Amino acid sequence: MAIGHNCHLMPFHNDLATHSMTMVLQENKKKKYRSSMGTWKAKPEEEIWLTGERREVYSCFHGAAGGCSGSGGGGGDGGGSGQTASAWRWRGQSSAAPSCDAVASACGDDDGTGTAYPKRIRVRASIRYGYVTFVPYQAHGMKLAICLCYEYCASAAAELSVDFHAASCPQLESIVRSSVQAALQQEIALAAGLLRIFFHDCFPQARTQEHLHGCDASVYLRGGSNSEQGMGPNLTLQPRALQLVEDIRAKVHAACGPTVSCADISALATRDAVVVSGGPSYAVPLGQKDSLAPASLDLVGDLPGPGTSRVQDLIDLFASRGLRDAADLVALSGGHTVGRTRCAFFDDRARRQDDTFSKKLALNCTKDPNRLQNLDVITPDAFDNAYYIALTHNQGVFTSDMALIKDRITAPIVRQFATDKAAFFTQFAKSMVKLSNVPRTDRNVGEIRRSCFRTNSQSLVDFATSDEEGFAASA
Repeated sequence: MAIGHNCHLMPFHNDLATHSMTMVLQENKKKKYRSSMGTWKAKPEEEIWLTGERREVYSCFHGAAGGCSGSGGGGGDGGGSGQTASAWRWRGQSSAAPSCDAVASACGDDDGTGTAYPKRIRVRASIRYGYVTFVPYQAHGMKLAICLCYEYCASAAAELSVDFHAASCPQLESIVRSSVQAALQQEIALAAGLLRIFFHDCFPQARTQEHLHGCDASVYLRGGSNSEQGMGPNLTLQPRALQLVEDIRAKVHAACGPTVSCADISALATRDAVVVSGGPSYAVPLGQKDSLAPASLDLVGDLPGPGTSRVQDLIDLFASRGLRDAADLVALSGGHTVGRTRCAFFDDRARRQDDTFSKKLALNCTKDPNRLQNLDVITPDAFDNAYYIALTHNQGVFTSDMALIKDRITAPIVRQFATDKAAFFTQFAKSMVKLSNVPRTDRNVGEIRRSCFRTNSQSLVDFATSDEEGFAASA
């Protein structure tokens, strides 16, 4: 099996004498059996070679003594010769984990063609009803750390899909959904917090003409002078919503291992928050990686501001992110149907005093610029189309909101959504999926963070003692 660069791997401790491994496979037209853990050229009852690699701390074992950099052990009986297994471990201090080819080079098995293969462990497989159970070909009770690729490598890893984690973490969506439901029962305002965080994560890095990363959880990174959370537009991101995603990540990784990115969890949590609040459900494209660094200040500064009065500027800004339909702008602005803002962010609107609603805003904000104001003045805690109804009555809080009802391009869309909630829900779901799946130069760049607030290089967890990976010890 040729391995591409930067596979993400699931640690799987196994006593080969007593345990087996089961995965869901699908047979494609080329007669390869493929799962989210890798691709095998195999037929029922044939021997299958598994790769042994781990992203941060790699243990490669073989039957011959002398260390993994030597030859031998890859063929024949693999790890089952009965000799003491020797191991090579990488404990990197830099941000870059070893690629599959780099590990393969250290462990031998290069076929001389430039394609390297990590050390192989020989097993037999029985494929029935779409499942494959791996049983050791020969085993002598050695404890081996078998770390299987759980994502497609090379070009296949670049594709997002709604069932990306179906094999590696089948309970993912139920964990996220139940966590969001419980959190919103305690604090409904978290829905708006999750929506805003998701938009502030995806939008800045979605410029289609550049080498950028879209939805990559970069906004979650803390510490250092370049953290996005310390930049102007993000100073008021809701801390409890940020923490909720981290709490969900811990639950997901406890159940499935570090197989799901914070970016994917954030996208799912945002969708579920919309649903719990009364909004539409939609299929979320998954398979995003977490960024290795925050977005730059100039990109974060491109977030649309509440004081924007010229709709064409907003249309152009959204188009630069691949959201070229004016309906995308109007529908995503509908996220303001939930949430609140501080008076300081719409003081230009309140100062106008040219209509009854402006006077009401000014009265509410006279004494305290930090006082909160509902963005949807009709049903502030429900995800519905009341935001658009309010706009048709000149009751938009932000200047950018009111601009939508006054512009010849966007006003008809606002009126349609005000009278047809289903049309709004359909377009909102479509636009959210489009935002989630913005073009990305290389989806292989990134990692699966073990804390949403830190890159893995900032907080490496020892392979042998990590509590988070202890789930695998009894597998």
